[in-house]
Amino acid sequence: MNRLAQEQVMKLLRADSETYTLAVNAQGQMTLPVELCRHLDLYDGDVLQLVRLGDVVLLAPKSYQVAELTEQFSTLMKEAGVTLDELLQGLQDERVKIWEERYAKCVESLSTTA
Repeated sequence: MNRLAQEQVMKLLRADSETYTLAVNAQGQMTLPVELCRHLDLYDGDVLQLVRLGDVVLLAPKSYQVAELTEQFSTLMKEAGVTLDELLQGLQDERVKIWEERYAKCVESLSTTA
């Protein structure tokens, strides 16, 4: 970790930090304290991301971008007046064009030599 990153991590740790002791069971699972779950707004089934920095482990809520991207994509489709069926058909048409550009000449040359 470079010096700037170290300083940023230390600043974050000093700003709002608490220490929790967790036990790892035989299956490698840990239970997070209720007060930590409340603070991080975590619920059953939420996904966390674990980052190992040498011998230090950081555990953070993993934010899913799929829902956010889906919303943005839906907005763009509405603005363009494109339905999902039209979008899917357009994707299929593009696949055909790409295939023809890449492989049609190969197929033609094979069929003329056979």
